[in-house]
Amino acid sequence: MPNQGLDTEYTREEIKEIVKMIRLDLYNNGLFCGAKTIKNKMEEDDDIEPVPSESTIGRILSRNGLTYGRTGFYEKKDFLPIYKGGQPPNPRSLAHGGPKYEIKK
Repeated sequence: MPNQGLDTEYTREEIKEIVKMIRLDLYNNGLFCGAKTIKNKMEEDDDIEPVPSESTIGRILSRNGLTYGRTGFYEKKDFLPIYKGGQPPNPRSLAHGGPKYEIKK
């Protein structure tokens, strides 16, 4: 959408939100969603000023857990497997049905 005489300059916080929204939109549509692609998308839209550099976009993504195909930070799991007998299984025993463990809640 071309800039129709609107001289809009976004704040840093607004730019960060725009970067995150573009990233999630690209991801949800199964498209490449790296910093370079996000920058190109922002440059295509004449309404977005200032367009941050690729490295700045990369830092925004990293700080928000939006790298390596992730969609944010994940909750830490509250449980660890409790192995019968107290020891993890011998890797050689994996050929005989795998490890046997219970999940402690």
